[in-house]
Amino acid sequence: MFSGSDRGFTLLELLVTLSLSGVLMGVALFNIKELDDPLKNSAALSASYLKQVRARAISTTSAYRIRPLSENVIIAESAKNCSATSWTSDNSLKFNLPDGTHLESVNWSVCISGRGMPEKALQFQISDTAGNTRQVELFLAGAVRYQ
Repeated sequence: MFSGSDRGFTLLELLVTLSLSGVLMGVALFNIKELDDPLKNSAALSASYLKQVRARAISTTSAYRIRPLSENVIIAESAKNCSATSWTSDNSLKFNLPDGTHLESVNWSVCISGRGMPEKALQFQISDTAGNTRQVELFLAGAVRYQ
């Protein structure tokens, strides 16, 4: 049979174990934060945004023009076709780039027809505060890639 002192953990052992576990978890969480890459996230989100606008153009059979509103905001506007002179802003398709990133140039736009085909291929650069860049591409067939 066991006596009362032979069973379980002492309070001191339990506190030491919990303290070490807390320190190890803190170090692990600190290192996981380094895996966050705002530039890569921004490029991936921009590519997803282009796909979302293309899907909206197809589902509504309307033309959608994508253009930057500023270094940090991209908007989508709709019309009957790509040669329209009047465009209506679609506020549900406004995209804000993540903090710490911005568009290299705001002098571009592209129209996606109601069939999902862009009128031209598009490439734009996204930069971070350190000066690193990533490129987002929209191809003529509607595919999107970032690198």
